[in-house]
Amino acid sequence: MNYPIKFTKMSGAGNDFILIDHRESLFADTAAAQSFARTVCERKFSVGADGLILIENSWEADFSWQFFNADGSIADMCGNGARCAARFAHAHGIAPARLSFATRVGIVAAEVTGATVCLTMTPPRDLRLGLRFGQPTDTSTDTSTARLIAQPTARPTASNSLPLRPGANDGLPPGLTLINLLICSLAAVNSLVAVGILIPH
Repeated sequence: MNYPIKFTKMSGAGNDFILIDHRESLFADTAAAQSFARTVCERKFSVGADGLILIENSWEADFSWQFFNADGSIADMCGNGARCAARFAHAHGIAPARLSFATRVGIVAAEVTGATVCLTMTPPRDLRLGLRFGQPTDTSTDTSTARLIAQPTARPTASNSLPLRPGANDGLPPGLTLINLLICSLAAVNSLVAVGILIPH
């Protein structure tokens, strides 16, 4: 049986999302929501989006969310999606301007000021540093948004470039599609190099 579903399409820093007030459950189970995400997020054939966000009730925060990637997979966290979720919840009277919501990685706090949303992410976990001065080093941490070890394959140059390749991921799936890295090297002509790399799901 077909029935209308109210949704909002929002964009956060270039990522677009479909948001639905799911406090009164529309989908029978997670599998049904995943199937819907795959269908509705498909570009050119449906609404099209990077992900589907379901806003739900929570006993520990103003609301909780379920986040699905466009392929229907469940994501732990998405910063741009979280900002959209906070603004959606505030605009629809679900949460005040200063709010918190439950995610798979813990409680995220946010403050909505007009079209601007500031997030306080969950604290990093499993921070591991293996610094060896004078050589490129590997380091990893779980910030609840992505898990990646970046391995420099060459030293930075005066052109501010540093080739990177994804490293071992401790057997964990990436929780985010785009991760920004800040690489420091004492031997570099330019000591700080900001690099953004794309991580496929």
